[in-house]
Amino acid sequence: MVPRSGSRIVSYAEPEVSFKRRLARRLVSPLVIIPVLVVATVVVGCLVYYWTVFSGRIDNLLKGDVFTRSAGIYAAPKQLRVGQTLTPDRLIEFLKHAGYVEKAQQADKARGRYSVGDAAVDVEPSENITVDGQRQFQTVRVQFTRNAKSISAITDLESNAHLDKAWLEPELISSVTGRERAKRKVIGFNDLPPHLVKAITVTEDRAFFEHYGVNVRGILRALVRRYDSDPNSPIARQGGSSITQQLVKNLLLSPEKTLKRKIAEAYMSVILETRLSKEQIFALYCNQVYLGQQSGFSINGFGEAADAYFNKDVTNLTLPESAFLAGLIRSPNRYNPYHDVDTATARRNQVLDSMAETGAISGEEANQAKQTPLQVASTKGRIDVSDAPYFSDYVQSQLGDIIAGPGAAEHLRIYTTVDLDLQRAAYAAVTKQLAALDKVQAKRFAPGTLQAALVAMNAKTGEIVAMVGGRDYGKSQLNRASDAFRQPGSVFKPFVYATALNTAYDPVPRVITPATTYLDEPKTFTYDNQEYSPGNFGDSYSNAPVTLRDGLVHSLNVVTVDVAMEVTIGRVMNLAAKAGLPKPPRAYPAMALGTSEATPLQVASAYTGFATLGTRTTPIAINRITTGSGVTIAAPISSRIISGKAKVNSAYSALRQKLRCSSRACRAARRIVLVTAGPW
Repeated sequence: MVPRSGSRIVSYAEPEVSFKRRLARRLVSPLVIIPVLVVATVVVGCLVYYWTVFSGRIDNLLKGDVFTRSAGIYAAPKQLRVGQTLTPDRLIEFLKHAGYVEKAQQADKARGRYSVGDAAVDVEPSENITVDGQRQFQTVRVQFTRNAKSISAITDLESNAHLDKAWLEPELISSVTGRERAKRKVIGFNDLPPHLVKAITVTEDRAFFEHYGVNVRGILRALVRRYDSDPNSPIARQGGSSITQQLVKNLLLSPEKTLKRKIAEAYMSVILETRLSKEQIFALYCNQVYLGQQSGFSINGFGEAADAYFNKDVTNLTLPESAFLAGLIRSPNRYNPYHDVDTATARRNQVLDSMAETGAISGEEANQAKQTPLQVASTKGRIDVSDAPYFSDYVQSQLGDIIAGPGAAEHLRIYTTVDLDLQRAAYAAVTKQLAALDKVQAKRFAPGTLQAALVAMNAKTGEIVAMVGGRDYGKSQLNRASDAFRQPGSVFKPFVYATALNTAYDPVPRVITPATTYLDEPKTFTYDNQEYSPGNFGDSYSNAPVTLRDGLVHSLNVVTVDVAMEVTIGRVMNLAAKAGLPKPPRAYPAMALGTSEATPLQVASAYTGFATLGTRTTPIAINRITTGSGVTIAAPISSRIISGKAKVNSAYSALRQKLRCSSRACRAARRIVLVTAGPW
């Protein structure tokens, strides 16, 4: 159209597009959307991939029990008999050592329970009482006499039957069943006192029961304190990892400080929170956490720490004790009360202040707890009495021949033969004797340097019922009962006389009887073109004929060598070898006096031949091995070996008279073999 003359042409400008619209257009443009989708796909794919990978690792860990509650090395069950001398207090003490708790006390339902009534104690066994589906222990009522010094009656509370005897669950003597020297008493969440739970969460993860694996506020707080605080202050070193993250790091990851590990740790923590409840995660953490070192073992978990530091069950911890143990998590070595009690006390008080600050406890409770002195249990003497560590090490050395695979024993119950009453008596005897020897030998040896060993066996079954391998396990782990070869000395002489009496069936060179006489006087023997001149103890001689029996009774060295030379020293060593003693490559006269080395355990086993009329019993330390659920996987038995022909039994029978004699050889022999009744 042609415009009219005089008219105006009006132009309109395009309105300006806002910044938001321009940004939106760019964001939805293909140049942006395509890269974003690619990146998102890669991220989601990585998340899904690592979720699958990490889930597999976590599920594999949780496939079985991470920590088997009943795993460990157990003593022999304790027998109760009607008429047995036992007080209620002593029975309760044993039950506590065996892991029982009072019936009304808060604790995990798997624990054994006891209740005290009028001159009676009711005992309910734990859930771990079945072996191959069979109940091993009964729920019983133990009644005591009026003076409460002995058992008057035992009643089965399920059948109301009166029993002559009953067995109590064995005491756990060691939780160390792997290569690592780590001790752990597995506990459940309900075993933890409320103030211990509060102390742990206040110090390690205040929002533990609120977050989903990662404590974001804790991480931010740790970052702020790391850069705003004095770098030399302990608070500056506070970490931001949640309890779940710490558990994941310790169980599934390495401790390396890298960003990759931290990201994996956080992601796996979120996944773990989908698998377990908060209580289950907290219980795992409380069983895993490292809390110090004692007597050559690392202390893992609060169950073990309560016993190690306070000699009590974790359920009985007080508020100040709980605060101390919670404070150890940060640095167990720095806050070790045995090295620096003031620093340990200051750390405990810091935890109490934090608990009061967050409202976990009142200010008054915190002040009262801070006034309580930090008193930890003495470590002196406890380890041999309560743990039988040398015996536990011996048991572990036997496991390799019974079960295969590294770490296989960590989830097994290992029932042993040791009788803890006899073990404590053995330890007391060794301690008392060493103290006396320290005084006698003070000029030759520094006090505390002399060593001793003791082993006691059931001669009929071969069960080792007590074993002390040295003076102080914390200072020396060498088991002198099973691994130290020493000259048995006069203890060897009965094998000389047994060989002589055996000439009744093998008359070479003649038949020797207990009435055969030998001249008790100084004498020189020729052997292999060499001369040997033994002497009696104290150079005392009767210079008169003495019978073979008197030669043994009075432990006469010259007579013993004379007998050995007549029957030949080779035959003596052959008989000793049949009894289980090491056989030397060649024999010589001095061996009649016990110069050929052997371990105390070998000598004890050899002596069972005298107690059982010629049948040697090999030592056995393990009665049964079961899984955590009580399925038997091994039940070793002792082999019984006939020492020579059956006719030799008469020689051993005659030599049983040695156990009634008063010589040094006989006194030593009585200490070597201890016959007692074993439960299994």
